[in-house]
Amino acid sequence: MATAKKTEETVVTEEKAAKKSTAKKTTKKAAAPKEATAEKTTATKKAPAKKSTKKAEEAKVEVVEERKFAAPSINSFDIILAPIVTEKSMKAQQEENKITLKVSPKANKAQVKIAVQQIFNVRVDDVKIINVQAATKRVGRYEGTVPGYKKAIVSVNKADKINVADAE
Repeated sequence: MATAKKTEETVVTEEKAAKKSTAKKTTKKAAAPKEATAEKTTATKKAPAKKSTKKAEEAKVEVVEERKFAAPSINSFDIILAPIVTEKSMKAQQEENKITLKVSPKANKAQVKIAVQQIFNVRVDDVKIINVQAATKRVGRYEGTVPGYKKAIVSVNKADKINVADAE
């Protein structure tokens, strides 16, 4: 009987070992299909990537077509806010044919040039833009700030004459 018990014990241990090995095999098999699916997914990712580039190219074409109609129109009077009339600016206007204007903080040289040409019907040679910083001022014991602004000095062609004081 002792031998029978040993054989039964060995059979039981062999069965347990077999179950463990099959469990390990199943986990390995489970891991293997994940790797295989990972390979498949990478393979499938590469194929749609080519399709997505075609879609991206089509989307780029569509965006360019949309921009044609979605471009905001720039109003010249939104860019040029006011003339700056000082002794120095009037002297520059009379002697050098330059006008000084207060412009929108978002305006650039090209926009200022187009706006001046449209409003005053003159040819513009050069545009210089200056950001005037805010300054603190005192009146007696009270202190305050003068806001900053963007200033443009526009050189007008010598053949064209312009008078900012009359244009107001």
